[in-house]
Amino acid sequence: MLRNSHGLSFGQRLADSHLRPKPLSCLVKDVTDSLMNPGFQHLATGMFQIGLAKLDADPEWHDDRPDLEGPFRLSFPRAQGWGEELLVASLLKRHADASKAVVQVIASEQVCSILKHDPAFLPKLRESDKEGRSPLAILRHALMGKLLDERFVPLASPGATPPSTIDRRPSVGIAWASVSSSGLISDKFVPVERFLPLLTCLDADLISLQRKLSVADPNGLARSRGVRIIEDEVLEASTPAAVEALVELLTGQ
Repeated sequence: MLRNSHGLSFGQRLADSHLRPKPLSCLVKDVTDSLMNPGFQHLATGMFQIGLAKLDADPEWHDDRPDLEGPFRLSFPRAQGWGEELLVASLLKRHADASKAVVQVIASEQVCSILKHDPAFLPKLRESDKEGRSPLAILRHALMGKLLDERFVPLASPGATPPSTIDRRPSVGIAWASVSSSGLISDKFVPVERFLPLLTCLDADLISLQRKLSVADPNGLARSRGVRIIEDEVLEASTPAAVEALVELLTGQ
């Protein structure tokens, strides 16, 4: 099994970047979302070189440039969702902060409504799937390079206020399953009874960002373990105003 220079698997490497007061929902979803491209199956087991090479062989993912200069298309090809876009933006924010750069990014309306508040980005509304560079270079720098060694800087959110001098207990957003109208999607979920024990080491308040919780957690394990539940009517809202309201709810602003 191939590992990166830090000896971490894909899940561990990205998890390290997310044990902060921001959602972890994208982690499990991206690790298990093997239907997007076979390369993700290799990334999930720490075979970074093979996984990234498979992504690069896909015309929709291909990017042979070594730099992190935009414009970047934040969405994952054939798997567009603003969870993935925020994951990529969070990784790119480390580079922007370290290099004092402003990066042009192409994103959905919902994510543009968030990133427009962040001086590290020049967000542009996505009009096609062929605009800009794919996020491959960002994943390559995160998994094989030094990007995750750069200082973590939270994305600026709507109505953000200066950091409080009072220590606040961190919050971590979680999700573990992709759910369709007919139930859990094969190869795109982690059984909740196996997922929750992995988080016992976190000294943080857990917030469920899981859609269709009645399907993903039919026995109510998350609620019984004290996970704060965000209801479907809030999570399913997709307008920019609703997304901004959800961000403010999660960040406590």
